[in-house]
Amino acid sequence: MKGSTKSGSGPSEGLRDYVLAALSKIGLSVSSVEVRGEHEVRVFARTEHKAVDNSVFVEARKQKRRVGRHEIEKLKEWMDDENSDSGVFISLSGFTDEAYEYASERGIRAFTPEDLDGFGSERHVSPEHHIYAKVFEEAVDLVGATNYFNARRRKSLFGLGGYVEDIDFVEGRYAPVGVFELKRKADPRQHPTPNTTVGGENTFFINLTSCEIYYLYLGVAGRGARLKASNVLRRMMDLSEPAVRIIGDIVGGKELLFEDMDVDQKLLMQEDPHMMAYVENLGLVWRRDDGRGYLSNIDLPPFNDTRYNLYDHLAVKESVESRCPADEIVYPPSGLLQLLKDFMKSDGEFHGVIYMPYYYCRFVGSNGAYRYETLDNIRFKNG
Repeated sequence: MKGSTKSGSGPSEGLRDYVLAALSKIGLSVSSVEVRGEHEVRVFARTEHKAVDNSVFVEARKQKRRVGRHEIEKLKEWMDDENSDSGVFISLSGFTDEAYEYASERGIRAFTPEDLDGFGSERHVSPEHHIYAKVFEEAVDLVGATNYFNARRRKSLFGLGGYVEDIDFVEGRYAPVGVFELKRKADPRQHPTPNTTVGGENTFFINLTSCEIYYLYLGVAGRGARLKASNVLRRMMDLSEPAVRIIGDIVGGKELLFEDMDVDQKLLMQEDPHMMAYVENLGLVWRRDDGRGYLSNIDLPPFNDTRYNLYDHLAVKESVESRCPADEIVYPPSGLLQLLKDFMKSDGEFHGVIYMPYYYCRFVGSNGAYRYETLDNIRFKNG
């Protein structure tokens, strides 16, 4: 609860033991723990059962007052020092509104004891089963997935001597996917009538664990359709709103010439002359060879492209009971919605979560090294 201000509220056991139990509940495995007195614990953790190793930095506080924004900022500084974009803050006394807002904007999950007590209770059925309210339909079972990964084991040079790696395990999981409906705003330079929406509307699907935006790849002549994902939103996560908007201009038009910039774009370049260099370092755009402007380095379909709306292409079930667990939501939908609106120059709403079934496999090589692959377990409407 945001307004929790009970003096000394929290568990009766030590803060360290409470935090370790809480992290297990939200799907994190602990790598190291640093106890800073009676009231502060720092933990280096990793997301359990993830195909990609994901470092998570955790701070927990037990104090009389609510945690403020400046304390969340210190966690963010720690994350930045270690080049991590995943953080968790546990406060036994709650958070100020400013702290919640800052944490949401930076993709940091903020938990109180009340949050943790009810975590996962909506979907949990038994120690071995979960109920998911809405999911994309599955295409293959565990046997089919295992056969797929078996065919992808790495072989020795030229195939001599057989395989050099084995399958360690294959596991089914569900990825939480946020559904966002956007309506593009009118360009006042072309449509001076107020409140006119001329850019159309579309539905976008974003993985709330990896911050990847999905769209359909149709293949050559429409054959071999498969799901593709772009991490463009994750790369823009720490950019300012004006920077995100100008990236949207470049990506949407494939390029932006200095001679075509409007007053606001030119002013932004003047106020922050180093901004575009930073954007270039992120791999989002690059400067033209002739120096006349910037080219997009992002390959995305245009705003109105129907390949974004997975409801048009994938089969959906309203309810599924499964033994397979779901990945945790790392990126808050509210923050992603605002980022999408800035990037797409749109109005929009968040329409809830649908779960994407997938398999992931861990291969182990003859030298003991691990390698991971995933398989989207989705069914297309057209078969």
